[in-house]
Parts: sequence; C-alpha cells; structure tokens
Amino acid sequence: MAKPGPSCAPSSSNSDSNVDESSLETLITDAWDRAEGVLQRLKDSQGELLNRVQKLKEDWQGDMDSLVNSCEQEIEGLNNVHNADVERLRIGTGIERPIELTATELAA
Repeated sequence: MAKPGPSCAPSSSNSDSNVDESSLETLITDAWDRAEGVLQRLKDSQGELLNRVQKLKEDWQGDMDSLVNSCEQEIEGLNNVHNADVERLRIGTGIERPIELTATELAA
C-alpha cells in the first residue's frame, strides 16, 4: 500500500491563516519597498548620466567651434600671405595687371 503524501490543503485554523497572511503582506511590502528603492536609484543614475552626456556634448561642440575658428583664421592668414606674395611678384616683374590679361593681349 502507498503512503499518503503531505497534504497541500490550507490549514483549517483561523490563527494560522491570519499569521500567514500577515507574513505574506509583510514580505510583499518589503519587496515592494526594495523595488522602489532600486527604481529610484536607477532614475537618479539615469539623470546623472544624462547630465554627463549633455555636458560632453556641449564640451564637444565648444571644441569643434574653436577648431573651426582656428582653421578659418589659419586659412585667412594663408590667403593674405598668398595675396601679398602674388602682389610682390607682380611688382617685382613690373606687371601691373593680372597675368591672364597680358597673355590674352600677347595672343591677339
């Protein structure tokens, strides 16, 4: 003959039922409080990360603006030097007009 297994039926005692419900409610409340704490820390961390990303973006944009300004100034300086060199060559060779016009006149 097979031995009967443990009973899964709820206890018929009211006091046992109340204690179990109270313990269960406490466990659920504690778990919920812990979950809320974790969620709040995640939200705080997300906010901190967002602030850091925005700061990095602003820093990057500032660096790019500075680099573009620096390159523009360098190009302007090179252009001025080039124009001065061209003018010096014109004066040095006695050419008062652009070389293209002189070449056109020679071809005519």
